[in-house]
Amino acid sequence: GSLSCGCGASVLRATVRWPPSLLGRFEALLSRRLAARKRWIAAVEVALSGSPPLGEVTALLGRAETMQLHDDARAAELSRRAAGGEAWEARAAAMLAGKAACSLGALQAHLRAAGSLPLRLPQEAALRAKEAGARAWAREAEGALQGAARWQPSDAASEEKLRSLLRRPEPAGLTLPAAESLSRELERLGWVREAAALSEEPKPRLDALKEATSRADLLGLSHLPAAASLERRAAAASKWCGRANNALRRRSYLNQLQALSAEGAALGVATEQLEEIDERVASAARWSERARAALASGGSASVEEAVALATEAAALDVTVAEEGKVKELVQSHELWAKRATGAFVKRGCGASLLEALTHRGEPLETTAESEDGGGEQSGTTACCFCTGNDAATTSKFMIGCDA
Repeated sequence: GSLSCGCGASVLRATVRWPPSLLGRFEALLSRRLAARKRWIAAVEVALSGSPPLGEVTALLGRAETMQLHDDARAAELSRRAAGGEAWEARAAAMLAGKAACSLGALQAHLRAAGSLPLRLPQEAALRAKEAGARAWAREAEGALQGAARWQPSDAASEEKLRSLLRRPEPAGLTLPAAESLSRELERLGWVREAAALSEEPKPRLDALKEATSRADLLGLSHLPAAASLERRAAAASKWCGRANNALRRRSYLNQLQALSAEGAALGVATEQLEEIDERVASAARWSERARAALASGGSASVEEAVALATEAAALDVTVAEEGKVKELVQSHELWAKRATGAFVKRGCGASLLEALTHRGEPLETTAESEDGGGEQSGTTACCFCTGNDAATTSKFMIGCDA
């Protein structure tokens, strides 16, 4: 059998080879589909002529997919509008959630883009409310900021008020200039508080003073009296440190280091150089006290004590007044020992002066240089001068003493 049916100007002719009993069922099914298509077309035309909700456009596209209307121009237009709306919605959701910070201008531009889309967007109202709240918050924040060119702490809003404004939800997810200004205002008030505490410290560290003056420059606070005071202290301490470094690089006199120490202490600033100078001065003072005690004994200080003092003086990196006298004491000991050795120990003998004196001229088991230059030899060697009373023999070397 055959079947003809039409919708408007379109006429569909179908030739079937089914049994006549199925023809009625097929005709009913085809009629339902054509009626659904007509309803879809009517709904699409209404949607395309206005600004329907994005959800309605998405539903029409789903029905077009079911009816296999992929090539329909109206379906293509719906798809284009839905894609634009969904992209707008995705960015609006990110703005509302604050996942990616954006400026107020970018938010306003996104709202203007919504006006160009012939759609009613679900999140547009929420985004417009956020924009209105941000503008109102910005006006309130600007009212809490100083308008003077030279900032003064007395004219600033309280830290509590500034923090309260920053905790409000309106600026969340937005890079607002007023928010940055509020944060900078809080930094300035914090600097004023820290500078006051630093000024009250009896001996602040130089690096803390330098950091405070550097932050004052960055925050535009160099004109404040507190900043000028800290800068003067830092400059005076830095200048003193330069002189101290020169003194520490060389062997300076104790009185010079003591004068530098007194001058550095008077600055009221803690520095590494002052600590090192004080340490050197203290070490040198302790050494000087021991040296004066040794020298005051009338030369009765032991050789070991004098040598130890001289060795310590060389390691002090400080020139002390008693150092020369200690060196003279050590030299006098060394000269006496040399003269005594020459008087009691033969040249080339390996025995010490003490051994030669305590053996009273007896033969010593020691090492001496060979007379023929063949190196050292060991054995019983006469190392002592004769200790007899005969002037003719006491000045001569003896093979053995017969006194």
